Amino acid sequence: RGVTIALLDPQHLVGRVDAHLGPLDVVADDILDRRLRPLDLDPLLAGDHSLLIAPTTPFARAVEIAQASTGFIYLMARTGITGVSSGAPDVSTKVAALREVTKLPIAVGFGIGTADHVRAATEHADAAIVGSALVKRMTESIAQRRDPIQDAEAMIRDLQKGLFKAPA
Repeated sequence: RGVTIALLDPQHLVGRVDAHLGPLDVVADDILDRRLRPLDLDPLLAGDHSLLIAPTTPFARAVEIAQASTGFIYLMARTGITGVSSGAPDVSTKVAALREVTKLPIAVGFGIGTADHVRAATEHADAAIVGSALVKRMTESIAQRRDPIQDAEAMIRDLQKGLFKAPA
C-alpha cells in the first residue's frame, strides 16, 4: 500500500505516482489539489490526518487547519525549502496561540536536524519531526558504503539528547 500525499500542487487526484528519494522509495496513491480546503479532506482520507501550518499562515486560517486536523498539528518551524537549518526554531508564540484553539498534540518540523533544534521545539511543542536530516544522513551513509540503519540509529540517539534539559 502506498501513502496519500497532500501537496501544494495544481494537480487533482492524478492517480499513482512513484518517486525515488535516495535510499527510500515512496509511492503516492493520490495527489490532492491545493484548492481543496481542509474540511474537504474528510471523504478522501481514511484515519487521522495532520495538516501543516506554515509560519506565514494567517491565524484565522491556522485555526481552520487546526480544527480540521485529527491526529496532531504539524507546525512548520520555518519557511523555505526542507532541510536542516542553522538556527534553532522559535515557535513559542505560534504554539501558545494554537494551544488556545486545539487540544491536539503540536509537533514542530521543517528544518529540525540537531539535538538543539529538538530541544528548542519541544520546549513549547509536544514533539519534533525530523525528516530531511535523517534521509540525508542515510543517503550519505549509502554513498560512503556504511550501514545506513546504524548511522540513522546513531543520529536518533543524538537527537534524543534534545528531549532533556541542556546541561547548565
